Amino acid sequence: MIRFSFTANTRDLRYLSRTDKLLQKALYMAKKDTMRLLKNEAARQVSAQYWLTQKQVKEAIREEPAGIRVRSGMLSLEKYKISPTHPAGGKRKLLGAVKRSGGLKPLGNAFLRPARGGGFKPYMRPSNGKGRPKLITGPSIAQTVGNPEIMERLQARAGETFQNRADFYVSRLGIFAPKGGWR
Repeated sequence: MIRFSFTANTRDLRYLSRTDKLLQKALYMAKKDTMRLLKNEAARQVSAQYWLTQKQVKEAIREEPAGIRVRSGMLSLEKYKISPTHPAGGKRKLLGAVKRSGGLKPLGNAFLRPARGGGFKPYMRPSNGKGRPKLITGPSIAQTVGNPEIMERLQARAGETFQNRADFYVSRLGIFAPKGGWR
């Protein structure tokens, strides 16, 4: 008969029993960092392509446990780019743009009307001239963030960032070897 006897270092065993919780915390921190970066990157990408500010985009983005959620209704065209921004004394054509690359385009029979909170909003009369004027809107912030080009860049950046941050936090835990090494 062969007998085995060994002694275990209880300090190392206690450390190994905690690794599950430590690993969960490391992945949580990596996810949190990735969400923060994703919010900033979405704002940067959208404002580079559309006439929106980074602040407008960041205010519409909410971080959730499953990812980020972008909430925004249709935005009036004055949130993007219109010219002139207030009614001029003469009859000037109203110009507007949503994307930065497209330039300003004429808006047909559009006009500016005073808004409740101050400023002016662009409206357009129906083509038959009857009925109430309709507010001219551009895409919502959710639609701009959902642009396939922007989503592709965000997905790539999020995957890369999550992997880097997870590696960083796991390496800081010392899971593969306790502080001071195995004894």
